[in-house]
Amino acid sequence: MRGSNIINKYIIDSKEYLFCELTKEQLDHVESLADKSKYNNLRNQVLEHGGDDFKCTFKINIADQEMTAYDEFEVQIFRLT
Repeated sequence: MRGSNIINKYIIDSKEYLFCELTKEQLDHVESLADKSKYNNLRNQVLEHGGDDFKCTFKINIADQEMTAYDEFEVQIFRLT
């Protein structure tokens, strides 16, 4: 499936969380602030760059909606601020 190897990590109060690790309150907070168009732009850039099966991690800073994509070697490949 296209983009299935993308892992999302959310940065809340300087700590990283996987989606499945978020509490209900954190999830509500993330959903209320989420900039889905920015996320989609980053996702599309990554998939155009690496293809549908590209492995990477998105680190999404909730406070400022800064989104950074890292490849499987933790090298930054894209950043949206």
